[in-house]
Amino acid sequence: MHVYVATYKLCWPRADKKACPGADVIAVFDVAIHDGVDVLSVSLDGSPEDYMAEGVAIGSFHAVMRGITVVCLAGNRRANPVSVDNVAPWILTVGASFMDRDFVTYMFSLAII
Repeated sequence: MHVYVATYKLCWPRADKKACPGADVIAVFDVAIHDGVDVLSVSLDGSPEDYMAEGVAIGSFHAVMRGITVVCLAGNRRANPVSVDNVAPWILTVGASFMDRDFVTYMFSLAII
């Protein structure tokens, strides 16, 4: 079995603090497609409002149409803790959560004398 791991750098710090340009996002997807990847794991927030005009959604659509599985983070940086990014129906969106509770496990040792 041959495994190939490719890493692509997309975003560099910008003076205007804006997000990565959509054209750059799509270009990185196109490079990954050209390189022949089988799975794309994308750690980049996408806009949930209009996925037909958003870089992650468009780039991932290009990949999925070529048989590549695309997995994206759900994104949990917004003020609303129940919001989700990367909601295009062709993306496998993965998120994590936590609860402010402790699940305590007790262990007893019964020594027989």
